[in-house]
Amino acid sequence: MMPPLGGATFDENGRRRSRPRRRIRRLIDHEKEDDEENDFQGSHHMRDRFLSQGCNNYGPPVMNRREMLQRAGMGFGTLALTWLLGEEGMLFGGEGERILPLKGNGRVKNLVLLYMGGGPSHVDTWDPKPALQKLHGKDVPESIAKNVPMNTRLRVNNLYASPFEYKQYGQSGIPVSDLFRETAQHADDICVIRSMRHDNPIHAPAEYLILTGSVIGTRPSLGSWLYYGLGSENRDLPGFIVMIAGDNFGGPAGYGAGFLPARYQGTVVNASKGIADIQMPAGYTGKNRRAQLDLIAKLDQRHLEHLGSNSELEARILSYEMAFRMQTAAPEAFDLGAETQETRKLYGIDESPEYGTNCLLARRLVERGVRFIQLNQGGWDAHSDLKGNHEKYARLVDRPIAGLLTDLKRRGLLQQTL
Repeated sequence: MMPPLGGATFDENGRRRSRPRRRIRRLIDHEKEDDEENDFQGSHHMRDRFLSQGCNNYGPPVMNRREMLQRAGMGFGTLALTWLLGEEGMLFGGEGERILPLKGNGRVKNLVLLYMGGGPSHVDTWDPKPALQKLHGKDVPESIAKNVPMNTRLRVNNLYASPFEYKQYGQSGIPVSDLFRETAQHADDICVIRSMRHDNPIHAPAEYLILTGSVIGTRPSLGSWLYYGLGSENRDLPGFIVMIAGDNFGGPAGYGAGFLPARYQGTVVNASKGIADIQMPAGYTGKNRRAQLDLIAKLDQRHLEHLGSNSELEARILSYEMAFRMQTAAPEAFDLGAETQETRKLYGIDESPEYGTNCLLARRLVERGVRFIQLNQGGWDAHSDLKGNHEKYARLVDRPIAGLLTDLKRRGLLQQTL
């Protein structure tokens, strides 16, 4: 038979058992008395120390160990939580951006995407096809044609072998065509992936696919995903910067934020013309500008409260703040005046002023902690004059790319840059 809740219990000899609750309470009370005695003795030591200094009227209030832990416990916990969040890259600033990057297993901190709009022919640049030389001028054999998807099977006759010669470079022996002789000198620092393919023959959807993972063109771009996930190491510059040379194949969808907050889209910069309106108007001071931005932010915030959540308006509010910070950081980052003539020659700026400048700026942005830099070079859409087209655009990009790799490597940045 179960004893009533809270009732007494007896052992086999009829002796009353003490209640566990009372035993525990007595133990707790006993330890409490010991703690209080120790704390009291400690407080006397503290008080004696302050009294011995002759300033007993102004000494700090004495608290025992228990009081100190009660009062400071939450603070200690908050400090620990802040450290843990920071270590995990989960600590955000007031503007919703990560103020510390996520820590991963790899060494890469920055990514520079050299995007060639229009599409350089892989069989004429980095992917030799010896069998194509044998089939030059002939129709595609049925053994090959049957594996080509119908939506990409336009004409399968009169095959055209590559007019460019291939050579092997570096210890890796990677074959590279003579279009990229200077970049080929870095063969051992380059990984060539030949397994990627798709079935879309139309330029825009195919470019959306490679830049966003979808042919629709409404999903977040690669740069916006990295900026969103990893944050930025520089609060005074955008975490995702785009520089365009030639035709802008793919358009804004190639660097848009899709369904992510709009502030994670790429910031387009015209390197040859500089950043428009980056300097303050004549007569303005930082104090004037700050007051103006505060007023605009207050009006925008009032409008936002009326509308409810609005990603584009929130991005506009943040863009004003970013523009204000960029007025200090951007002019220095985009000023090439301190670069030596040797560095300019390394990037081939005299022969390729636009793309060479973009590549040099990419290195400067990597140095300043910009997470993702995208360099677009259009014009590779060669339908009729493949040889002339590819020779023209390879001359524009080969030396700047080689210069970027050389410069990153000698500055110790290549190991952290993809």
